[in-house]
Amino acid sequence: MSGPEQNNEKALPERRQKKSGWEIFDIVAKPTASLLTALAIALLGYWGQRTISSIAAMDQNARLYTELLSKREQSESSLRKDMFTLILKDFFGADNGGSPSAPASSAEISQKLLKLEMLALNFGDSLSLAPLFLEVSRDIDKAKPAPDERMGWKVKKGELTGRLHRLAKRVAGSQLAALKPRGKPLHIEIPLETVKKTETAQQGFYTWPEDEVAQIAVGDAELAEDLKMELAQLTQGGITRILTFQFSTADYKQKTIEVALTVETINADGSLDNQPTEMSFNLDYYNFPLIDNTRLSDNQRFALVLSGFDENTVKVEGVLFPGEFSSQRDKPYLMDAIKALEVRATQREQGK
Repeated sequence: MSGPEQNNEKALPERRQKKSGWEIFDIVAKPTASLLTALAIALLGYWGQRTISSIAAMDQNARLYTELLSKREQSESSLRKDMFTLILKDFFGADNGGSPSAPASSAEISQKLLKLEMLALNFGDSLSLAPLFLEVSRDIDKAKPAPDERMGWKVKKGELTGRLHRLAKRVAGSQLAALKPRGKPLHIEIPLETVKKTETAQQGFYTWPEDEVAQIAVGDAELAEDLKMELAQLTQGGITRILTFQFSTADYKQKTIEVALTVETINADGSLDNQPTEMSFNLDYYNFPLIDNTRLSDNQRFALVLSGFDENTVKVEGVLFPGEFSSQRDKPYLMDAIKALEVRATQREQGK
Protein backbone atom coordinates (compact mmCIF):
# COMPACT_ATOMS: atom_id res chain seq x y z
CA MET A 1 0.00 0.00 0.00
CA SER A 2 1.33 3.25 -1.06
CA GLY A 3 1.98 6.11 1.30
CA PRO A 4 -0.96 8.42 0.40
CA GLU A 5 -3.53 5.68 0.69
CA GLN A 6 -2.17 4.72 4.06
CA ASN A 7 -2.46 8.35 5.22
CA ASN A 8 -6.09 8.57 4.03
CA GLU A 9 -6.97 5.44 5.93
CA LYS A 10 -5.44 6.95 9.06
CA ALA A 11 -7.27 10.31 8.62
CA LEU A 12 -10.65 8.68 8.13
CA PRO A 13 -11.17 7.67 11.78
CA GLU A 14 -10.19 11.19 12.86
CA ARG A 15 -12.81 12.72 10.56
CA ARG A 16 -15.39 10.29 11.81
CA GLN A 17 -14.42 11.21 15.33
CA LYS A 18 -14.82 14.94 14.64
CA LYS A 19 -18.08 14.44 12.82
CA SER A 20 -19.41 12.42 15.68
CA GLY A 21 -18.57 15.31 18.07
CA TRP A 22 -20.54 17.87 16.04
CA GLU A 23 -23.41 15.47 15.76
CA ILE A 24 -23.42 15.04 19.52
CA PHE A 25 -23.34 18.83 20.01
CA ASP A 26 -26.16 19.23 17.53
CA ILE A 27 -28.20 16.57 19.24
CA VAL A 28 -27.70 18.25 22.65
CA ALA A 29 -28.00 21.87 21.43
CA LYS A 30 -31.36 21.60 19.67
CA PRO A 31 -33.43 20.46 22.63
CA THR A 32 -31.48 22.82 24.91
CA ALA A 33 -32.24 25.76 22.63
CA SER A 34 -35.89 24.73 22.50
CA LEU A 35 -35.96 24.46 26.28
CA LEU A 36 -34.31 27.86 26.73
CA THR A 37 -36.69 29.43 24.20
CA ALA A 38 -39.70 27.95 25.97
CA LEU A 39 -38.30 29.10 29.32
CA ALA A 40 -37.69 32.64 27.98
CA ILE A 41 -41.24 32.79 26.58
CA ALA A 42 -42.63 31.54 29.87
CA LEU A 43 -40.59 34.09 31.87
CA LEU A 44 -41.56 36.87 29.47
CA GLY A 45 -45.20 35.94 29.79
CA TYR A 46 -44.92 35.75 33.57
CA TRP A 47 -43.22 39.14 33.95
CA GLY A 48 -45.49 40.69 31.36
CA GLN A 49 -48.57 39.41 33.15
CA ARG A 50 -47.12 40.56 36.44
CA THR A 51 -46.40 44.05 35.04
CA ILE A 52 -49.90 44.30 33.58
CA SER A 53 -51.37 43.15 36.88
CA SER A 54 -49.23 45.70 38.72
CA ILE A 55 -50.34 48.52 36.42
CA ALA A 56 -53.96 47.44 36.77
CA ALA A 57 -53.58 47.30 40.57
CA MET A 58 -52.00 50.78 40.60
CA ASP A 59 -54.81 52.12 38.44
CA GLN A 60 -57.38 50.50 40.69
CA ASN A 61 -55.64 51.90 43.79
CA ALA A 62 -55.54 55.36 42.21
CA ARG A 63 -59.26 55.22 41.44
CA LEU A 64 -59.98 53.96 44.94
CA TYR A 65 -57.81 56.70 46.48
CA THR A 66 -59.51 59.37 44.36
CA GLU A 67 -62.92 58.04 45.32
CA LEU A 68 -62.01 58.01 49.01
CA LEU A 69 -60.69 61.59 48.80
CA SER A 70 -63.83 62.71 47.00
CA LYS A 71 -66.07 61.08 49.61
CA ARG A 72 -63.99 62.55 52.42
CA GLU A 73 -64.26 66.03 50.88
CA GLN A 74 -68.01 65.62 50.50
CA SER A 75 -68.34 64.40 54.08
CA GLU A 76 -66.19 67.25 55.40
CA SER A 77 -68.10 69.83 53.35
CA SER A 78 -71.39 68.46 54.62
CA LEU A 79 -70.14 68.53 58.19
CA ARG A 80 -68.83 72.10 57.84
CA LYS A 81 -72.13 73.18 56.26
CA ASP A 82 -74.19 71.67 59.07
CA MET A 83 -71.88 73.08 61.72
CA PHE A 84 -71.91 76.53 60.11
CA THR A 85 -75.70 76.57 59.84
CA LEU A 86 -76.17 75.39 63.41
CA ILE A 87 -73.65 77.80 64.97
CA LEU A 88 -74.75 80.82 62.96
CA LYS A 89 -78.43 80.11 63.62
CA ASP A 90 -77.73 79.75 67.32
CA PHE A 91 -75.49 82.82 67.32
CA PHE A 92 -78.26 85.02 65.93
CA GLY A 93 -81.07 83.24 67.76
CA ALA A 94 -83.69 85.37 69.46
CA ASP A 95 -82.95 83.69 72.78
CA ASN A 96 -79.25 84.45 72.54
CA GLY A 97 -78.48 87.18 75.01
CA GLY A 98 -82.10 87.92 75.90
CA SER A 99 -83.93 90.78 74.24
CA PRO A 100 -81.95 93.05 71.90
CA SER A 101 -81.83 95.89 74.43
CA ALA A 102 -81.03 93.82 77.52
CA PRO A 103 -77.34 93.63 78.51
CA ALA A 104 -75.87 90.15 78.27
CA SER A 105 -74.51 88.34 81.30
CA SER A 106 -71.00 86.94 81.51
CA ALA A 107 -72.32 83.39 80.99
CA GLU A 108 -74.14 84.44 77.81
CA ILE A 109 -71.04 86.24 76.53
CA SER A 110 -68.94 83.14 77.24
CA GLN A 111 -71.36 81.11 75.13
CA LYS A 112 -71.12 83.68 72.34
CA LEU A 113 -67.34 83.58 72.55
CA LEU A 114 -67.35 79.79 72.24
CA LYS A 115 -69.52 79.94 69.13
CA LEU A 116 -67.36 82.71 67.69
CA GLU A 117 -64.25 80.62 68.31
CA MET A 118 -65.75 77.73 66.36
CA LEU A 119 -66.74 80.04 63.50
CA ALA A 120 -63.40 81.86 63.38
CA LEU A 121 -61.20 78.76 63.56
CA ASN A 122 -63.21 76.85 60.93
CA PHE A 123 -64.43 79.58 58.57
CA GLY A 124 -62.11 82.52 59.23
CA ASP A 125 -60.52 82.29 55.78
CA SER A 126 -63.81 82.57 53.88
CA LEU A 127 -66.07 84.76 56.05
CA SER A 128 -65.81 88.37 57.14
CA LEU A 129 -66.10 87.83 60.88
CA ALA A 130 -65.10 91.34 61.98
CA PRO A 131 -68.75 92.42 62.53
CA LEU A 132 -69.29 89.47 64.88
CA PHE A 133 -66.11 90.31 66.81
CA LEU A 134 -67.24 93.93 67.13
CA GLU A 135 -70.71 92.85 68.27
CA VAL A 136 -69.26 90.60 71.00
CA SER A 137 -66.91 93.43 72.02
CA ARG A 138 -69.89 95.79 72.40
CA ASP A 139 -71.75 93.12 74.39
CA ILE A 140 -68.80 92.91 76.78
CA ASP A 141 -68.77 96.70 77.23
CA LYS A 142 -72.52 96.78 77.94
CA ALA A 143 -72.60 93.63 80.08
CA LYS A 144 -73.96 93.85 83.63
CA PRO A 145 -72.76 91.63 86.48
CA ALA A 146 -74.88 89.03 88.16
CA PRO A 147 -75.33 89.51 91.94
CA ASP A 148 -72.56 87.01 92.69
CA GLU A 149 -70.15 88.64 90.19
CA ARG A 150 -70.17 92.24 91.41
CA MET A 151 -67.03 91.94 93.52
CA GLY A 152 -64.71 90.98 90.67
CA TRP A 153 -66.69 92.29 87.72
CA LYS A 154 -63.94 94.51 86.30
CA VAL A 155 -61.53 91.58 86.29
CA LYS A 156 -64.15 89.35 84.70
CA LYS A 157 -64.78 91.83 81.89
CA GLY A 158 -61.04 92.11 81.34
CA GLU A 159 -60.81 88.32 81.02
CA LEU A 160 -63.63 88.24 78.45
CA THR A 161 -62.01 91.04 76.44
CA GLY A 162 -58.62 89.33 76.63
CA ARG A 163 -60.16 86.09 75.38
CA LEU A 164 -61.75 87.92 72.47
CA HIS A 165 -58.49 89.66 71.55
CA ARG A 166 -56.48 86.43 71.78
CA LEU A 167 -58.89 84.72 69.42
CA ALA A 168 -58.68 87.59 66.93
CA LYS A 169 -54.87 87.67 67.10
CA ARG A 170 -54.72 83.92 66.64
CA VAL A 171 -56.83 84.02 63.47
CA ALA A 172 -55.04 87.07 62.04
CA GLY A 173 -51.61 85.68 62.95
CA SER A 174 -52.35 82.35 61.30
CA GLN A 175 -53.46 84.02 58.08
CA LEU A 176 -50.50 86.39 58.12
CA ALA A 177 -48.06 83.48 58.62
CA ALA A 178 -49.55 81.73 55.59
CA LEU A 179 -49.23 84.87 53.42
CA LYS A 180 -45.70 85.96 54.39
CA PRO A 181 -43.83 83.20 52.46
CA ARG A 182 -45.84 84.08 49.35
CA GLY A 183 -45.46 87.86 49.63
CA LYS A 184 -43.36 90.69 51.03
CA PRO A 185 -43.77 91.38 54.75
CA LEU A 186 -43.55 94.70 56.56
CA HIS A 187 -43.16 95.50 60.27
CA ILE A 188 -43.79 98.92 61.87
CA GLU A 189 -43.57 100.04 65.49
CA ILE A 190 -45.27 103.33 66.44
CA PRO A 191 -44.55 105.20 69.69
CA LEU A 192 -47.91 105.43 71.41
CA GLU A 193 -47.28 108.93 72.77
CA THR A 194 -47.04 110.37 69.25
CA VAL A 195 -50.52 109.19 68.24
CA LYS A 196 -52.35 108.67 71.53
CA LYS A 197 -55.93 109.87 71.64
CA THR A 198 -56.55 112.26 74.54
CA GLU A 199 -59.22 114.82 75.35
CA THR A 200 -56.77 117.66 75.97
CA ALA A 201 -53.70 117.11 73.80
CA GLN A 202 -53.64 118.18 70.18
CA GLN A 203 -54.00 115.33 67.73
CA GLY A 204 -50.63 113.85 66.75
CA PHE A 205 -49.60 111.94 63.63
CA TYR A 206 -46.91 109.40 62.94
CA THR A 207 -45.90 109.30 59.29
CA TRP A 208 -44.06 106.20 58.16
CA PRO A 209 -41.32 105.87 57.00
CA GLU A 210 -40.40 109.57 57.39
CA ASP A 211 -40.70 109.69 61.19
CA GLU A 212 -38.85 106.42 61.67
CA VAL A 213 -36.03 107.51 59.38
CA ALA A 214 -35.79 110.88 61.15
CA GLN A 215 -34.91 109.09 64.39
CA ILE A 216 -32.13 107.09 62.69
CA ALA A 217 -30.49 109.49 60.24
CA VAL A 218 -30.35 112.64 62.36
CA GLY A 219 -28.87 115.52 60.32
CA ASP A 220 -27.98 113.36 57.30
CA ALA A 221 -30.46 114.18 54.52
CA GLU A 222 -28.88 111.84 51.95
CA LEU A 223 -28.90 108.88 54.31
CA ALA A 224 -32.45 109.68 55.36
CA GLU A 225 -33.62 109.65 51.74
CA ASP A 226 -31.89 106.33 51.03
CA LEU A 227 -33.36 104.74 54.14
CA LYS A 228 -36.81 106.06 53.35
CA MET A 229 -36.80 104.53 49.88
CA GLU A 230 -35.37 101.25 51.18
CA LEU A 231 -38.06 100.93 53.85
CA ALA A 232 -41.00 102.11 51.77
CA GLN A 233 -40.36 100.02 48.63
CA LEU A 234 -41.77 96.52 48.34
CA THR A 235 -41.35 94.45 45.18
CA GLN A 236 -43.70 91.58 44.41
CA GLY A 237 -44.01 89.78 41.09
CA GLY A 238 -41.64 92.21 39.39
CA ILE A 239 -43.78 95.21 40.42
CA THR A 240 -42.39 97.76 42.87
CA ARG A 241 -44.72 99.64 45.20
CA ILE A 242 -43.97 102.62 47.47
CA LEU A 243 -46.01 102.51 50.66
CA THR A 244 -46.52 105.40 53.05
CA PHE A 245 -48.69 105.48 56.19
CA GLN A 246 -50.08 108.13 58.48
CA PHE A 247 -51.15 106.80 61.88
CA SER A 248 -53.31 108.77 64.31
CA THR A 249 -55.99 108.61 67.02
CA ALA A 250 -54.69 105.59 68.88
CA ASP A 251 -57.23 104.49 71.51
CA TYR A 252 -55.47 102.48 74.21
CA LYS A 253 -58.69 101.31 75.86
CA GLN A 254 -60.33 100.07 72.65
CA LYS A 255 -57.00 99.03 71.07
CA THR A 256 -57.64 100.85 67.80
CA ILE A 257 -55.68 103.25 65.59
CA GLU A 258 -56.58 105.27 62.51
CA VAL A 259 -54.56 104.56 59.35
CA ALA A 260 -54.24 106.50 56.08
CA LEU A 261 -52.47 104.38 53.46
CA THR A 262 -51.01 105.53 50.14
CA VAL A 263 -49.61 103.02 47.63
CA GLU A 264 -47.73 104.27 44.57
CA THR A 265 -46.56 102.02 41.73
CA ILE A 266 -43.27 102.47 39.88
CA ASN A 267 -43.74 102.02 36.14
CA ALA A 268 -41.33 100.13 33.88
CA ASP A 269 -39.64 103.41 32.85
CA GLY A 270 -38.98 104.35 36.50
CA SER A 271 -41.76 106.94 36.74
CA LEU A 272 -44.53 106.87 39.34
CA ASP A 273 -48.08 105.93 38.43
CA ASN A 274 -50.23 109.05 38.39
CA GLN A 275 -53.11 107.21 40.08
CA PRO A 276 -51.93 106.05 43.52
CA THR A 277 -54.16 103.89 45.71
CA GLU A 278 -55.37 105.68 48.85
CA MET A 279 -57.25 104.10 51.73
CA SER A 280 -58.30 105.26 55.21
CA PHE A 281 -59.54 102.79 57.81
CA ASN A 282 -59.71 101.98 61.48
CA LEU A 283 -57.23 99.26 62.43
CA ASP A 284 -57.96 96.94 65.35
CA TYR A 285 -57.44 93.30 66.27
CA TYR A 286 -60.41 92.32 64.11
CA ASN A 287 -58.75 93.00 60.75
CA PHE A 288 -57.96 89.67 59.08
CA PRO A 289 -55.56 89.82 56.10
CA LEU A 290 -57.27 87.24 53.88
CA ILE A 291 -60.51 89.21 54.08
CA ASP A 292 -59.61 92.79 55.03
CA ASN A 293 -57.06 93.89 52.47
CA THR A 294 -56.52 96.66 49.94
CA ARG A 295 -56.90 95.69 46.29
CA LEU A 296 -54.06 96.90 44.06
CA SER A 297 -53.41 96.73 40.33
CA ASP A 298 -52.13 93.55 38.65
CA ASN A 299 -54.21 91.39 41.00
CA GLN A 300 -52.15 92.14 44.10
CA ARG A 301 -53.30 92.86 47.65
CA PHE A 302 -51.89 94.63 50.69
CA ALA A 303 -53.07 93.79 54.20
CA LEU A 304 -52.28 95.44 57.54
CA VAL A 305 -52.70 93.70 60.90
CA LEU A 306 -52.57 95.06 64.44
CA SER A 307 -50.17 92.66 66.18
CA GLY A 308 -49.52 94.42 69.50
CA PHE A 309 -50.74 97.35 71.61
CA ASP A 310 -49.19 98.22 74.97
CA GLU A 311 -48.49 101.32 77.05
CA ASN A 312 -45.52 102.35 74.92
CA THR A 313 -45.81 100.93 71.42
CA VAL A 314 -48.33 100.04 68.75
CA LYS A 315 -47.11 97.21 66.53
CA VAL A 316 -48.51 96.59 63.08
CA GLU A 317 -47.52 94.07 60.43
CA GLY A 318 -48.28 94.18 56.75
CA VAL A 319 -47.84 91.96 53.72
CA LEU A 320 -47.96 92.59 49.98
CA PHE A 321 -49.10 89.38 48.29
CA PRO A 322 -50.59 87.96 45.04
CA GLY A 323 -54.35 88.13 44.80
CA GLU A 324 -54.73 84.39 44.18
CA PHE A 325 -53.87 83.77 47.84
CA SER A 326 -56.62 86.01 49.18
CA SER A 327 -59.97 84.75 50.43
CA GLN A 328 -61.99 82.47 48.16
CA ARG A 329 -64.75 85.07 48.08
CA ASP A 330 -62.33 87.76 46.82
CA LYS A 331 -62.33 87.15 43.07
CA PRO A 332 -59.97 89.02 40.71
CA TYR A 333 -61.32 91.52 38.21
CA LEU A 334 -61.81 90.16 34.69
CA MET A 335 -59.04 92.36 33.23
CA ASP A 336 -56.62 91.20 35.94
CA ALA A 337 -57.40 87.57 35.14
CA ILE A 338 -56.87 88.12 31.40
CA LYS A 339 -53.59 89.93 32.05
CA ALA A 340 -52.37 87.12 34.31
CA LEU A 341 -53.12 84.55 31.60
CA GLU A 342 -51.24 86.62 29.02
CA VAL A 343 -48.21 86.92 31.32
CA ARG A 344 -48.13 83.18 31.94
CA ALA A 345 -48.45 82.43 28.22
CA THR A 346 -45.50 84.77 27.52
CA GLN A 347 -43.41 83.12 30.22
CA ARG A 348 -44.11 79.68 28.74
CA GLU A 349 -43.08 80.89 25.30
CA GLN A 350 -39.86 82.36 26.64
CA GLY A 351 -39.10 79.15 28.51
CA LYS A 352 -39.17 77.06 25.31
